[in-house]
Amino acid sequence: MRRAAILTMVRALAATPTEAACPGDCSGDVAVTVNELITGVNIALGNAAAAQCAVFDTSGDGQVTVNELVAAVSSALNGCPFTGEYAARLDVGDGESALLRIQAAPDGTATGTLSVGAAPAAGTGALRIEIPLLNLTGTIDLDSGAFHLSGTVESAEGPVPVDVSGLLPDRPGITGTVDLDIGAERFAGPIVAGNGNPTPTRTATRPAATPTSTPSPTSIPASFPTPGASCEGGSISLVFSALSGVNSFADLSQGVNLGKSNFRVIPGTGFGGGGIACTLQAGDVLRRVQFVYISGPVSTGTVIPLGRERGKGTFDYLEAPATNPLATRGWRSDSGSLVIDAIDGSTVRFHVSGAVMSPEPSFSFQQPATGTFVLDAGAEGPLAQ
Repeated sequence: MRRAAILTMVRALAATPTEAACPGDCSGDVAVTVNELITGVNIALGNAAAAQCAVFDTSGDGQVTVNELVAAVSSALNGCPFTGEYAARLDVGDGESALLRIQAAPDGTATGTLSVGAAPAAGTGALRIEIPLLNLTGTIDLDSGAFHLSGTVESAEGPVPVDVSGLLPDRPGITGTVDLDIGAERFAGPIVAGNGNPTPTRTATRPAATPTSTPSPTSIPASFPTPGASCEGGSISLVFSALSGVNSFADLSQGVNLGKSNFRVIPGTGFGGGGIACTLQAGDVLRRVQFVYISGPVSTGTVIPLGRERGKGTFDYLEAPATNPLATRGWRSDSGSLVIDAIDGSTVRFHVSGAVMSPEPSFSFQQPATGTFVLDAGAEGPLAQ
């Protein structure tokens, strides 16, 4: 009787979802490797036990689903969530701005810097404290992305407390939120992944695009979208048609080029990747795609059927307003195909043909996606190592 009770307890503990900061990170080194992705694929196919890498099974049901594999592929391509560098630029009045940079460590600690230029005049709402460079320290909740850092700056009136808090974005292309308290004054705005120089919240001017080389139009068959310029890695160009009742935030009639894309081959097992826009400004719609196929090797000429059934590849389109990433809506392929046009050890070219997209409930956090559309795409770029 006692032995049965103990076994029941063990089973219950084994079924409890693992609180991992990084789906697919079997080794716990805050990075997901190809070997770890293969482990997850083997678990999903029933060739390995879920206990071999419990962090894949985020739902705790003893299985690894396509959605859980997609999350792991996202970690492999974009990095583990809530670690690395983040940046925000906040408008503090009279045309001045505060630049915040945060470095989130895998152990949940965080350091940061804050610099604020003094306002040239005592205008309404202007910050009257100059901060050349202030060091901040604090913590990050690796499960939720909530962060809190603090420091103290000296002013003519004495020490002034500085407090920074908010939610980090869980992946590139999505914005988080930040509140900056300097003494009794509070400022708020978005925070993004990376160490770049984000545009202040109130600034509407967009920087001129940097000229980059455009892939040859012959890379993709003429009947499919030609990938545009790439700012990092590869690029994916999307064309939408047959829209029916779609509640998208973006104008899908215009199509889009996602020039910051990554593609990865899982040796002998499959293919995956994703893409986001090169630049994101206040007021933009955050758009991205992700795809994964885990049912066999790929080579030049491979045709991957798309769908929701086991053995098929999945292709997802997601979007959200930059001001509210929790309003994400997403669609997933019900049919169509992904064709490998050319692949070698370092580069790949492929296209997506006739992907019929319908709402995917697991991607929606507030108002669900509605409607259907057909998506065609052309892509090319280097393979991630």
